[in-house]
Amino acid sequence: MVLRSLPFFFREVALNLKRNPVMTIASASTVLVLVIVLGVFSIVAVNLVKFSRVVSSQFHMTAFLSENMSLGDAMQIQKQISGLPHVARIRYVSSEEALKRVGEWLKEEINLEGLVKNPFPSSFDIYVDDPTAMDEVAIGLGKIQGIKDLNYARKEAARMVPFLRNIKYACIVLIALLLFTTVLIVSNTIKLTVFARRREIEIMQLVGAAHWFIRWPFILEGVLQGLFGSAVAVTLLYITYTNLLATLVNSVPWFPLVSNPLTLHQILAALVASGCIVGGAGSFIAVNRFLRV
Repeated sequence: MVLRSLPFFFREVALNLKRNPVMTIASASTVLVLVIVLGVFSIVAVNLVKFSRVVSSQFHMTAFLSENMSLGDAMQIQKQISGLPHVARIRYVSSEEALKRVGEWLKEEINLEGLVKNPFPSSFDIYVDDPTAMDEVAIGLGKIQGIKDLNYARKEAARMVPFLRNIKYACIVLIALLLFTTVLIVSNTIKLTVFARRREIEIMQLVGAAHWFIRWPFILEGVLQGLFGSAVAVTLLYITYTNLLATLVNSVPWFPLVSNPLTLHQILAALVASGCIVGGAGSFIAVNRFLRV
């Protein structure tokens, strides 16, 4: 029924755009500004979430092996470690590599090249999929023969993990609040357009038009306004972000910014979809308020 009436709905939308260009521009401009604000917060939120994931992935445990252990025995231990829950990745570090690594760290303070015996044992760098599970992994490692000692940043993980989790939740809540506020503002803006056409709506009600038949032209109009406003907003955001990205990468190289084009395009596509949904939802709310009067 709705599909059959689409040509009529689009004609009504086109006529209304001609009759009220100022209100149309005002509604689209409102969506444009709000999508820009939402887009800025979304891009910042995505970068913060990526930062929290990168920081979480850097937490690792170092399991030191017994002295004079053969490479074959070390590989057997690696298989046992791989079978533990929450173990995401393992890297074997030979005693020679450990000596080289420490030598690079302390090259300005001490020279280790003259050592007669290598004091550093072989070890495994163990990365977990959840930093909060490090104690659980440590218990499992303690049951494996051949592991002499274990070192990991337990206190740092206990402090950092809740902080990073709170960042992710705060971003989700903030974006949800922005979406809710955007729908309310757009619906109030579109309400002015609906009010300007109140006589037309009253006539349609008097002749027995169904509510869905009255609503759909306004919903389509809201979707088109949202599409136009969000498309302009997304274009401005894309140009600005891509131009700033190179500068930001050089200014803060330690911060893992989102630079993958696919991820960026997905964010922008989600913003365009949000603009359309916000426009349609705003129109739906505005028309419903008027129809209930």
